[in-house]
Amino acid sequence: MTCQSGDNNLNTAMTVLTLCLSLFTFTACQPAKTADSAQPPKPVAGISQQWAVKLDISGGFAGWHRSIDLDQSGQAIITDYKSRTTKTVTLGQQDLQSISSLMTDLSSDPGSTNALSSKCADCLQYILDYRKPSTEGQIRTTDRAIQDAQLRQLIQRLSSITNSSLRK
Repeated sequence: MTCQSGDNNLNTAMTVLTLCLSLFTFTACQPAKTADSAQPPKPVAGISQQWAVKLDISGGFAGWHRSIDLDQSGQAIITDYKSRTTKTVTLGQQDLQSISSLMTDLSSDPGSTNALSSKCADCLQYILDYRKPSTEGQIRTTDRAIQDAQLRQLIQRLSSITNSSLRK
């Protein structure tokens, strides 16, 4: 009888393990987005330059890891890596024109690049990748190290859109 009880426990354990692995596989597998399936950006009234920006936000006391990927078409892909949530939103004309203006005026040397620091445990860290007709680059900074007002406004606007979109 001891063997049968052990076999039942083993069968139950194997069933639970199989269900857990199946559930993990099901939730972890998502179709990959490829460049082939992307639609070309559509022109938006009042936006004359082509640009693209991706802001990666991480850190803080909540342990965030979020990003927003946006171009002049107004379509944004917003991701919360911690909760494994991705949303695609289309920005309104006012938001898009505001960000387009900030992108056009963004200095290629905002004075606080590569300012990530491990000394500030609760700081938000930002990595901003950008592409404009005249230049492309990456800015790495924290919420305490931003010196350039234009860069601060751009990060605040992109962060606000990211946060409000993830709450919906």
